[in-house]
Amino acid sequence: YIITSLSFLQNLTGRGNKVSAIEIQITDARNTRQVQDSLQVRLGSDFKVQNRLQQQEFLYKILNTEKLAVFLILTFIIIIAMFNIIGSLSMLMLDKKKDIKTFKSFGTTKSQISIIFFSKSMLTIIFGACIGIGIGLFVAFLQQNYGVISMGGSSFVVNSYPVKIKLVDIIFTGITVLVVGAISSFYPAKFLANKLFNN
Repeated sequence: YIITSLSFLQNLTGRGNKVSAIEIQITDARNTRQVQDSLQVRLGSDFKVQNRLQQQEFLYKILNTEKLAVFLILTFIIIIAMFNIIGSLSMLMLDKKKDIKTFKSFGTTKSQISIIFFSKSMLTIIFGACIGIGIGLFVAFLQQNYGVISMGGSSFVVNSYPVKIKLVDIIFTGITVLVVGAISSFYPAKFLANKLFNN
């Protein structure tokens, strides 16, 4: 950025009494679209009226693509963790084989046994998801307010990596973890309960 007089810059660029752009700051950001449409109608097609998102369209596309890529990578990690859940639940059920026989002698059905192990696995997943989301929110809060992770250069507009906490992202992440956890817990609990119950 160069802070100088308008006349000096006009002479420097050889534009005479011309300006290339005018920036308008709106008091209430919710009225951005209305002000933009109103200005475009009044100024006509000879002028281009753009909001902040439209001016930096390429940058926002990159950021959205990066966000999607990070989410897909994390989903892949969750899917890998799914096999860990299946393995640990299977080992638990095999370890509790004698207890399953005891439950069977008390009149417990196969579905009740599978529900017991499924509930235990889901409680572990919910507890882990809450801890993970909590740590993530804490780190994001620190980054948002104190800029712990810097951009690593002086050529950027902002010094630290930009972060914004959104409720939609938190809910979407929680649902993804619960869905993957439920799938990975349901099948081994049902399959092994049938197998161990009949033996």
